[in-house]
Amino acid sequence: MNQKHRRLYQAIAQIVSPPTDLTITEWADAYRYLSPESAAEAGKYRSDRAPYQKGMMDAVSDPEVEEVVFMMGSQVGKTLSQENIIGYYIDQDPSPMMLVVPTLDMGKSFSKDRLSTMIRDTPVLTK
Repeated sequence: MNQKHRRLYQAIAQIVSPPTDLTITEWADAYRYLSPESAAEAGKYRSDRAPYQKGMMDAVSDPEVEEVVFMMGSQVGKTLSQENIIGYYIDQDPSPMMLVVPTLDMGKSFSKDRLSTMIRDTPVLTK
């Protein structure tokens, strides 16, 4: 087998291989970068900064769990958790998703200020 065919087979194998078996928190710790426009401390995401979010995020990707409800106060990481969930599914298990917000302007703002910057600053999502 020549080098050209080997590279082709490796590329095909990578495309059809199942995703790694990661929880959302493990994925975020490994791959997520926080954007300077939307994070007080930009750079590599670390779940140990807010360990109370771990169970909520990981429940979303647990096949045994059918429904997850976040009941939290303001400014304690709901949006960051939602971004990690979205990023995980974009990278690990692409599937239809819908995030509902109260107004069209809030949806546009989330898309522009949070989602786009997450994709831009997280290399596995950029590709």
